[in-house]
Amino acid sequence: MATYDENVANYRQTVLAGFQEVEDNLAALRILEQEAAVQDEAVKSARESLTITLNQYRAGTANYLAVVVAQAVALSNERTALTILGRRLTASVTLIKALGGGWDATQLPPKLVQEQAMGPADSPPRQTWVQQRAGEARLALVESPVWKVSSSANNS
Repeated sequence: MATYDENVANYRQTVLAGFQEVEDNLAALRILEQEAAVQDEAVKSARESLTITLNQYRAGTANYLAVVVAQAVALSNERTALTILGRRLTASVTLIKALGGGWDATQLPPKLVQEQAMGPADSPPRQTWVQQRAGEARLALVESPVWKVSSSANNS
């Protein structure tokens, strides 16, 4: 009889721990969704601020330090948004695990695995977010009036 009571207590504890893990991850997803919404607004505002600051710089009413500060703020906000996205994805996977589910790439059709890795066969290869940002940074550097002045001064 003592073994039965012990098994019932262990089962009850396991079930309660499972419910707690599911509830914790549901709460985390709800909270992170709210954080993501707020952070998306911060990213949008930082981008608008950067655009305004760049226009002011081009008009000669702001110095380049203001542009650099606006770029740093925008980058910081974008990094925070990506961190929140990573936390949301982790919470989603943990929730699926807590519910007893899971997946494996070997269960997917081969064509779908290839498309997830490289994009559809008829589309050009996708750029990663880092590649896109690097391209934008190079373009901004080349189009920068400071660069144009210094590069034309070197050619003279």
